[in-house]
Amino acid sequence: MKLGKLALAASALAAITGLPAVPVRADERIVVEHQGVERMATLHQPSKRPAGPAPLIVALHGLGQSIEVLHDWLHLDAAAEHTGFNVVYPEAIGRKWNYGRPIKDPQPTVNGKTVDDVGFIRSLLDGLVSMKVADPARIYVTGMSRGGLMTYTASRLPRR
Repeated sequence: MKLGKLALAASALAAITGLPAVPVRADERIVVEHQGVERMATLHQPSKRPAGPAPLIVALHGLGQSIEVLHDWLHLDAAAEHTGFNVVYPEAIGRKWNYGRPIKDPQPTVNGKTVDDVGFIRSLLDGLVSMKVADPARIYVTGMSRGGLMTYTASRLPRR
């Protein structure tokens, strides 16, 4: 995973052009089992998507923020419709990402263990790559607030 200029450019494009945040087609819910629990993500693929794997932006919500609010803030779906990239919106347990360094509250837990959000995102991406949705050489991560902290953590991970 890497933080790239594409995510920032897409968000800026949507904001500048005033593109609507409403997706042109229905988004797909993805379920990934990780740490013994079902984790959710929402995938937006443009209606006129190119054949084969496409660039993918992973959009991470802020603390307590819903995916719907993130859609409204970033306008990535509308930009994706115009430029042909995919967007996935993973959901943190309790809307609180575990980026590895607690600020004031303890990190979230599941089944008595600290939530492994890095592992969840990797599993999600592995699945999207194997389904030929995402081009592994063109995966970008962006986030708001605590999702930004998770973005920083993800951007510093070694590539597989």
